[in-house]
This record gives sequence, structure tokens and C-alpha cells, in this order.
Amino acid sequence: MQSISTIGLDIAKSVFQVHGVDAAGQVVIRCQLRRRHVLAFFQKLPPCLVGIEACASSHHWSRELQALGHTVRLMPPAYVKPYVKRQKNDCTDAEAICEAVTRPTMRFVPTKTVEQQSCLMLHRARHLFIRQQTAVINSIRAYLAEFGIFAPVGRRGVEQLLEVVADTADRRLPEVARACLAALGSQLRALKAQILEFDRRIIVWHRSSATSKRLDAIPGVGPALATALVASVADAKTFRSGRDFSAWVGLVPKQNSSGGKDKLGGISKQGDPSVLPIDSEAGLFLGVDAVQTIQFWQAAFMRTPFQLHIEVSILFVSLLTSSNSALARDPGGKYAQADPEMHKWFEQPKSEGGEACCALSDGNTLRDADWRSSSGHYQVFLANEWIDVPDAALVTAPNRFGQTVVWPYYEDGHPTVRCFMPGSMT
Repeated sequence: MQSISTIGLDIAKSVFQVHGVDAAGQVVIRCQLRRRHVLAFFQKLPPCLVGIEACASSHHWSRELQALGHTVRLMPPAYVKPYVKRQKNDCTDAEAICEAVTRPTMRFVPTKTVEQQSCLMLHRARHLFIRQQTAVINSIRAYLAEFGIFAPVGRRGVEQLLEVVADTADRRLPEVARACLAALGSQLRALKAQILEFDRRIIVWHRSSATSKRLDAIPGVGPALATALVASVADAKTFRSGRDFSAWVGLVPKQNSSGGKDKLGGISKQGDPSVLPIDSEAGLFLGVDAVQTIQFWQAAFMRTPFQLHIEVSILFVSLLTSSNSALARDPGGKYAQADPEMHKWFEQPKSEGGEACCALSDGNTLRDADWRSSSGHYQVFLANEWIDVPDAALVTAPNRFGQTVVWPYYEDGHPTVRCFMPGSMT
């Protein structure tokens, strides 16, 4: 058998379709596998590139195949669909996946960890209970309206209706209807208890995640939104800037532009609804200090769009990523995560151009693998690309910190180096 370099795997509940090609793109294998035979099949293959649509159970199979040494790439099904040549069946789907995964411009979905999927399950189960609670409330109101019993809109109105159901002396309700409504009332109380229990679980998960607690420091972000972000975004470095993140969430207008004319519609809201702060339990999503939140964003929108874009980029690139940010500033301008003896020194570094490094951006430590030098010129790896360090950004003062430090900022969504202080590769 020829060596297989790329496989398109169309997953399902029971029957999986495999389409494999060699390095020249020639088809080597086409076959169907039952679910119990999938891992045994891939164990026999040398490490290769495996493409899978990002759908139900895809993250599980990605983790399993990566454990066998394969390189797995998950892709949104909407991006794979254009590669389906004709008709719709498992064989053509697997072939389309195999072709799409090799495209250089394809956008991939990072594989989520078991912990991230567990947190997402917390949120989605909670949203399911909320939808069920709404359905039960609507049923109670509708059934009682058939007997001419109404109550004001809101939580207090539902409680008044349940008091009528519990009052056996009220003759407006037949006994059969009362029994049905009492059962719905019991179900409603059980759903409310479940929602409160899941709220407590979300708080516990939030307190165990350092990244979630950093996000909670942003005005307008509460524990539920912070945990949803951490669980939904497997790798924040996928986004070049806060603008890209906003587009992924769906906080951008829908475009219908053509012929050089920009036509923008309403906000698309096409992202994951669990990370949009639209929920009746606003305290969990928006945080406790609503006044501070409103004042912060009112002040933010009074600034120019460029300034606001820079601040949003810094918030989501520095807070959402899990990189070593040893020199990150706190709101008071003190480097709380650094050695206290180094605080004054961190304020002193200036680039060759005379700019104070900490004036507009925070310093971040770099691993040895994330920077390189050639003939006195440096490059750093930021936002999944190598960035040239301008000569004027180089800091030539002695590095008392000992590690390589970069001060990045963003222009039009692209990272730029404000200052760079090389360390010594170990």
C-alpha cells in the first residue's frame, strides 16, 4: 500500500467514512468503518494529517487520534461544503474534507480539552433548564387563562397563579385542571432549584480558573460570561486582535457589499450564544457593580474608534491568552505579578527611539522558541506570525530581568513591537 499522507474522516454515530490520499494527491484508500474499529484502523497507520468536520463528538475523536500521533485539524462544516463536488453522501463528504484540510487559507477549530467541554456542558444544560422554565411558565399562564385567571407579567405574577392553584377553596378551577397545574408547579420549582445549583457550579469552576478570574476583572464581564469565554475559546492566540474576536462572537454588522459599495446591516449575532451577555440572570454575566460597568463603557465609547480598538485588543489578547505575562500591569499601574524590587526598574526601559516601553503596552516574557536573531536583527512570534522588530524598538540597556521581554501593541488588528529587550537563550 502507498504511504497515506492525508485522510478525510467523515464521522457519524455508527458508520465512519475514510478517504485517504498520498503526498501526490492520489487516492489510496476509501472505506467505511464502524465506530468500534476506528481507533484500531488508525493505530496501524503511520502519523498523518487527519481532517474532521467540527461537529458532534469531533473534539473527542480529535483527542483520541492525536494521542495516536496523528495531526488532527477540525474545520467548520460550512467551510467544507464548497468542496463537495456533487450529490450528498458519506463518500463525497469524506473526499471534500480531505481536500479542504490541505487548503492553506482554511480556518481551523482548535481542539477543546475535556475540562473546557465540561464547562460548556454546564452552560448549555443551564440554558436548557432556562428554556424549559420559560415553557412551563407559559403553559401555566395559558392553561389558567382558559378559566379566566390572569396575573401581571413577571416572576411575582407566576407566584400569584401558583397560589391560586394551591388554594383548594378557589372554585374557579376544576380538580382535574388543578392536579395538572400542580404538577407543572412542582416541575417549575425543580427547574429553579436546578438553575441555582448550576449557577453555584459555574462559580466554583470560575474560581478554579486563573484565566476566567482575569477576564472577570474587565468591567461588564461576570463569572458566567468569563467561564463561557474560557470554555469556548480553546486557543485565544487564534485571534489576531480584539476585532477578530468580536467578529467571531458575532458583534459585527452583517455585510452585503459589492462593487466597492459598503452595505452594512444589523449586528449579525452569528457567534456562540453562550458567550453573548444576553441572559435574564444578568448578575452572573455582567458582574455585581453595574454602575461601574455602565460608567466604564460610557467613557470608552466617548473615545475615538482607534483608541477603543487598541484597548479592546489589549484586553482580549493579554487577558484571554494563557501566556507568561510576567510584567502585566494592574489598574493602579503596579506590576503586581513581578518582584516588588523590580517595579521601579520596569518603568525605566526605553527603546532606541527614546520611547518609554511601558507607556502604552505591557511587557510579556518570551520563550526562547518565540524569538530569533540574524545579523543583529530580531523577530518575535506574536499572534501566530513572525514579526520584525524595528531597530528603533530595540532596548540596549542591561537586562536585569534576565528573560526576553517584548512590549507589543496593535495597529489595524496587526501586532507591532513597541520595545524588545533580548535575553539569553538557554
